[in-house]
Amino acid sequence: MNKGRDVSNLSISQASLEDLDELEALEDRVFTVPWSRKSFEAELSGNEFSLIFVARCCADASNQASHDTPSTPRMVGYICAWTVFEELRFMNIAVEADMRRRGVGSELLKKIMEMGVSYGAQRALLEVRESNYPAQTLYGRFGFTSYGTRRHYYTNPIEDAMLMALEPLVLPSAEP
Repeated sequence: MNKGRDVSNLSISQASLEDLDELEALEDRVFTVPWSRKSFEAELSGNEFSLIFVARCCADASNQASHDTPSTPRMVGYICAWTVFEELRFMNIAVEADMRRRGVGSELLKKIMEMGVSYGAQRALLEVRESNYPAQTLYGRFGFTSYGTRRHYYTNPIEDAMLMALEPLVLPSAEP
């Protein structure tokens, strides 16, 4: 499959408690310091500010062609953000390794930014590992700019965080 934009089979929906197993498994595959199941439960059921969206898509079309029944959509990414008054605060975003650079992260960002705007957010804020150039590039395409550093923010390995903001929060044009 082309590593370019391929989100034709992608669906994005709000996460629910039924997604916990998949969220936890994805988190464990993507991060060296993953969120716990309790963290996801708290975000989904106990945090009035939290929004979590999941991205799902069908298995690779070449794989599906050899089967008589359609494949079950698998979770390939998620995004979590808080809408607190005028701020949209990105908490986490994860995309399966085999689905990166295909537009999944962009679609998740678009969805959460649309929700933030609809809730009255006027700016978006996030932290990103200083070594995570692909994520920084993605955020930059959406208009985020760096405004500082948070020393030793990340663990395993210890690393500084680049602080990024988008102000005013505007919906992205058709193709960031």
